Amino acid sequence: IENNALNETIGGTAAGQPNTIAFNGGAGIFVTGAGTDGHKFSANRIYSHNTALGININFGGGANNNQAAPTISSVTKNGSNYDVVATLTSGATIEFFRANNAAAPAVSPDVPAGEGFQFLGKCTDDTGGGAAACVGPHVNLVADANTTGGTVQARILGTGLADGDLLSATTTHSTNGTSQFASNFPLPILVCTVTNTLDSGAGSLRDCINYANSNPG
Repeated sequence: IENNALNETIGGTAAGQPNTIAFNGGAGIFVTGAGTDGHKFSANRIYSHNTALGININFGGGANNNQAAPTISSVTKNGSNYDVVATLTSGATIEFFRANNAAAPAVSPDVPAGEGFQFLGKCTDDTGGGAAACVGPHVNLVADANTTGGTVQARILGTGLADGDLLSATTTHSTNGTSQFASNFPLPILVCTVTNTLDSGAGSLRDCINYANSNPG
């Protein structure tokens, strides 16, 4: 997308809108040129080692107003789900993606910037001090401990992710358009190690069984 083109949309969350963008000899999507702005990319499956970035925004040329990618700050295991904290442009929308896929087709994510094999859902930052609005097949809203604009908290359901998967995301701003993918964030792998032969207490087999039961998945 180039030469001062404006406001193109690739993909979307409605049935039939998302695209599969893979196996390219360059970027999956490339946006270049000052004034080439407002291009929005949503819910697409972008994967399988496009030889350049999955989404490549030519920042030197000012494309998409140099929209910055979000930053995934933390991921905490919550039962079989994952609570995510991310920062992004105030008032923008963040889309979450699983970057890898172990089953066929086997997908190894780009490093460090993710691609997006599976769309998980999206959240729109609320600059009015409330929680973000989240929708999608594998995402739920959680109480936002930091209601300042530019911070989003969401719960990614275990139906879309598993321990050890890599999470990525994009930011879409209403005027600028969509960013490149964020750096991959590895999901925590919970481990309990048996350290003694006692029937109960810290480090016992019973302790690890109770730990596993309280942290399914």
